[in-house]
Amino acid sequence: MLDLPENGKAWNYNQENKKWELECEINYKIEKVSVREFHRCKSNGQWASPLKVVVKCEFSSKAIYDEIEKLGNMEEQLTEMIDDISEMTEQLSENWSVSNLTNEILCNYYDCSGFNSKIKIDNSEINIDGPISISKNNRVGEIDEYFKNYEFSFEVKANELTTQTDLSITVGPASVSTTQSLIYLFHSYSSDQYEIWFTFYGTTYNYIVPSFQQYDEWHKFQFIQRTSDGITCDQQLKLNGEQIWDNQLSCPAPLQGGQGIWMTGNDSRVLDGEIKNFKFFTRDL
Repeated sequence: MLDLPENGKAWNYNQENKKWELECEINYKIEKVSVREFHRCKSNGQWASPLKVVVKCEFSSKAIYDEIEKLGNMEEQLTEMIDDISEMTEQLSENWSVSNLTNEILCNYYDCSGFNSKIKIDNSEINIDGPISISKNNRVGEIDEYFKNYEFSFEVKANELTTQTDLSITVGPASVSTTQSLIYLFHSYSSDQYEIWFTFYGTTYNYIVPSFQQYDEWHKFQFIQRTSDGITCDQQLKLNGEQIWDNQLSCPAPLQGGQGIWMTGNDSRVLDGEIKNFKFFTRDL
């Protein structure tokens, strides 16, 4: 039997005309490229070589028209999609303008110097990318409410330390308080050693000497309170992922009202440094 040419579907025998006819695939038609007709493929009772029967199936003009029509429909759909995307872009631009206006209004009331961050706030989580330059009365957010399970994490880098304690962050009122602040963190450098002073709501003032002296590098702090029964709480302080302090106590009742996030508050002892990657999250039992 003859081989099928490209895009050919089958050779069919025409009983009336006593000849074989080529059937092409859909959207293709027969193209004769030689005076040797495709049905003249048998001579002296023998099938001629396929190379001597030169026929092929070409793309039909109607199929070309159909494809052009499809492309036209696709172009219309793409135009509609572009219009939709353009409308979405305008809405996003309007929302961004509102966000910038809100930030501008807030900065009329709070010191926003060095405030270059993205803030995400919902009922259980706050994220502030930063870095934020630490300065006096620099309120960067607020915790509306929290549960007895919560965690603060952030990175601090001091540019320079003095022998007195300098404040980097406090959560609660602008003035640090061992009874009203959720956390606060002081830094100092004395007797050739880096020192930190902190409080965790429900505990007293604490003092620790870290195992390193490179205070001018980024270091991650994590203040964690956990409880499974709401009665007994475990508080931990981690520095660069290593637990350096732990305390068990009766779970303090959550403070009422909004708790300001200050970097830092109204204390005159302000750390010359920055904070980045601040995160807070809380969950119920």
